[in-house]
Amino acid sequence: MMQQYTMARDSSAQRLAMLRVSPVIPHRGEASVRQNRHTFELVTLFTLCLCYLCHEPLWGCVAQGVKCSTCSFIAHASCITSTSMPMCGRFQIDDQYMTIEHQGLRKSAVEFFPELSWTKEQFATLGYEEVLVIQDNLKTQLQLIINGVALSSIIVLQGGKNAAHNKDYQVDAFEMHSTLEICRHLLSSGSLQQSPATLDYMEENKMEALEHSILYDMSNLVYLSTSMKSPISLATVTPPASASLLNVDFPAYDPPELDVPVDSVAHPYEAVPLSHMRQILSMEFNITHPGVSKIVLSHLYNLSFFERLEPRASLSTDPIADDALCIFPLPLGLDMSTDVETLVSSIETCLLDLDLSVNEFGFLLVVRKFWPNGLMSDYGLRRLARSIINWIIAEVLFSIDILSLDSNEYFIG
Repeated sequence: MMQQYTMARDSSAQRLAMLRVSPVIPHRGEASVRQNRHTFELVTLFTLCLCYLCHEPLWGCVAQGVKCSTCSFIAHASCITSTSMPMCGRFQIDDQYMTIEHQGLRKSAVEFFPELSWTKEQFATLGYEEVLVIQDNLKTQLQLIINGVALSSIIVLQGGKNAAHNKDYQVDAFEMHSTLEICRHLLSSGSLQQSPATLDYMEENKMEALEHSILYDMSNLVYLSTSMKSPISLATVTPPASASLLNVDFPAYDPPELDVPVDSVAHPYEAVPLSHMRQILSMEFNITHPGVSKIVLSHLYNLSFFERLEPRASLSTDPIADDALCIFPLPLGLDMSTDVETLVSSIETCLLDLDLSVNEFGFLLVVRKFWPNGLMSDYGLRRLARSIINWIIAEVLFSIDILSLDSNEYFIG
């Protein structure tokens, strides 16, 4: 998206900024919001920019703000109810709406990311997964700053000079850089404790500690989501106060007195409260810090791994309440469920279709829901491999037939 703006000191001078923006597919029941003739939709920004109302950066990695589909007005979702909101089409921006001093950028970042104020001792108390999530999140945020500076969606002044003139568009180092360095040091030291679930995942997928990513490895996100929709281990569970909300937790039991087969509790649930997912992150993955678990859950929610059972009616980005019931739109390749057969059959059907766009949808299901994983069953891997190999052979044979027809037409002519 191109954004043209004028210079405050010389309105005749024009500049051009490039913002990389992607609309966020709304969850069930969510719709665009109309305000002062604007039509706002939730968007993900790949270049950092400032809110046109409060002039603060739109921090975050996914669904950072809203954009008017008519005039490209950009703001925080929480700011669009402001009384200072201009009418759509009657707003002209200048460089003041794109410019922030380095000190202001630094202050805003520290306020938004509380971990930037933590000491080395505080980081040392975290587990491997928690440090890795923080590193993933901050590393991506730093790249978004660089993208914004490079494409002029944000002008960062450092000592009166534009950071865009620096090598590789780097801003002067501040707490975000030092925090990332602490994370890198801890992860490479081997001193952080890893959960058994993470160790299993890394061992089965032949992955080294420094190669691992929690937020940006689709296979790992599937693993997390599969775990969070599953029952908590019976041997370690005590009845929580919120157990009446949904039958997701089970009290300690004596197998001979159990009325239902033990295997019946291994299947994933169709709906669980958010508190159940937090418990799984804590018990299975050692992600106990509230701020870190919020990052993980928000990331999974924005990627549509789960949805609220009762959808929100607005574009609000407020956290989901712990007692809110959440559902999982599609089965995943690691689920201990017969519903996975539906997913496999859907992929096979899509790949058998003659329409290439349907084939692409099948591969999208593979990438998003059924990516090969060392923890997947042999049956699932065989079915997946057979479907893709059959599709490749069919495409090759189809191409040979087309070439043969073209050759015959040539000789006949």
